Amino acid sequence: MAAPADLPHFLQRRELLAYEQRVARSAYAYGVDIRRAAWIHGSRIGDPLFRGIDRRWNATTRALQDVLLPPKEQPPQEILEEIAGLIRLLRAPLPSLRVLRPDAKERWPLATPLGTTQGGVHWLVLDLPRLMECTQLERTYVLGWALGHLQCDHGPLFTGHLMANRAQRSLGPVGFILRPWARIATFSADRAAMIAVGNLERALEGMPLTEAKDVPWFPKTAGLDARRRALEDFARSGVMARLEVLSSVGRAEWSLGAPRPAASGAITERLSHVFGAAARLGTNAAWFLRGGTDPTANRDQRKPNPDQDAAPETDARADESDDAKPADAKVEAPPEPPTDPLELDPALKERLDRALEDTWSLARCDQTLTRRLGLL
Repeated sequence: MAAPADLPHFLQRRELLAYEQRVARSAYAYGVDIRRAAWIHGSRIGDPLFRGIDRRWNATTRALQDVLLPPKEQPPQEILEEIAGLIRLLRAPLPSLRVLRPDAKERWPLATPLGTTQGGVHWLVLDLPRLMECTQLERTYVLGWALGHLQCDHGPLFTGHLMANRAQRSLGPVGFILRPWARIATFSADRAAMIAVGNLERALEGMPLTEAKDVPWFPKTAGLDARRRALEDFARSGVMARLEVLSSVGRAEWSLGAPRPAASGAITERLSHVFGAAARLGTNAAWFLRGGTDPTANRDQRKPNPDQDAAPETDARADESDDAKPADAKVEAPPEPPTDPLELDPALKERLDRALEDTWSLARCDQTLTRRLGLL
């Protein structure tokens, strides 16, 4: 007999994952972008707009079948592994992957993030032939850029522009809301892409592929010069300083998060500490939401209960209830408590401390960019 679906646990798990993603993006996302998105979603003008995008999502996806291959047509294994590694690194949401038809490549960028509000649906549409022609560095930047958009809830921004184009009408008054947001949203995605490729030099090499000037419906982003200067500021942040130090560490198993088995020397395994704290925080939150005790507490030190020793009738009832259970009924084991992080190597810790001495905080990077854009 199959166990019934645990809907509350599913919803709790979904909320926990969304919480982890919000905490992880706070390590790199542009603060003005996040606050403006929250304001738009909660405003009297923006809320009806995005509700309309949600209502038209199913009709739009059905209409896209003329430019998309069937869902069974998936990217090759190397692309799937790269996307999985970037999702682990950024703590990004897991999107549904769709591949463009060969005759539609002129109307779409290399990678298009689509979705509904509040992370309800995440799509990543790939122009696979052109993506495979890119170098490894360029492909990583493009995929990291698209996943950064999804993590920062920019999916409805691209979906709204696509719907307006397919309906053959302009954005109209809605453009006054979406266009300014589109110009600053790319700064958050660029930061995510630079974390994916590892440093500023590589990021500047892959950035031009995300412009998509030839795609008529694609949102107009900030110019390349402004984006380059923003990445130069972010390269001085503590996040990038940690990433630069750890990219030169030869021990792939080292992490500030839970211990991982030693695997290949991929940078995503060595740099998972950047957002590991978000996962540990979310796991501890799940423990307390389920009414659990402190996972670090010593259970052997609990005081004995004398009433349990003198309760034969209770034991007998428990035995009878156990016998009454079906033989194939499965008892779900309690989740394992989160493990403690690995101890830092003293020499590596000293090296990290030196690297972080002259770094900028994320707030300083945001303030510099905001003043340069004239948003104050």
